[in-house]
Amino acid sequence: MADMIIKPSSGNSLVFQDEGGDAALTVGTTGNTTLAGTANNLGTVTAGTIASGATIATGVHGKYFLKDFDSYTYTTMVSLTNTTNEYAYNISGTNSVNITTGSSTSDLVEFSMFNKTERSNNYIGHGIERDSNSSFNSGNKITVFATGTHAHGAGSSQGDEYETYSPNLVDTVANLGLSANTQYYFRAIAQTHSVTGTMNFNISIGHSTRDGLRLSVKLWTLVP
Repeated sequence: MADMIIKPSSGNSLVFQDEGGDAALTVGTTGNTTLAGTANNLGTVTAGTIASGATIATGVHGKYFLKDFDSYTYTTMVSLTNTTNEYAYNISGTNSVNITTGSSTSDLVEFSMFNKTERSNNYIGHGIERDSNSSFNSGNKITVFATGTHAHGAGSSQGDEYETYSPNLVDTVANLGLSANTQYYFRAIAQTHSVTGTMNFNISIGHSTRDGLRLSVKLWTLVP
């Protein structure tokens, strides 16, 4: 049996109407098809790829969307007794977070760190370092953020001083010295000044419900 062809006259559209006379399905002169009503609602799309030439809805352009996320919690205390002049001391154990950057170095990387410390008669600092593997033994460890060794504490010998450190850092992939389409691992590090004394990181204090060390990383991608 041959194909059944329904074709409007030249220059006109093919229109299927509902019982009220409104267009329910319209095939334009160039073949574009328009569905009326709820037929235009695709529902939840669970698979497929949006082509590079697809049109993104108004209001989405220029917005950042979460592309990648990772976090860890480490509650084992790290004690540095008279360990001075440290600029990137690992206080994360074997823990790390990782993200894989996208094609744009304008994407944003957001770090959140939470750490409780105890020190006496000295100064400390915090930071984040990265590497190309989770073991941090590639020989390419780089500090991407550091407060400096004089950031917290005082030189008095008044006894133990406790502090909760919870900074946020947000910057572009490019400004953090990262490359596009690359996987990176990050972990928290400590810094110590030249003053001797005991410095404890990742500690529990009193009746606190948030103890130890927590580090998270988020990758936000910009819709152009």
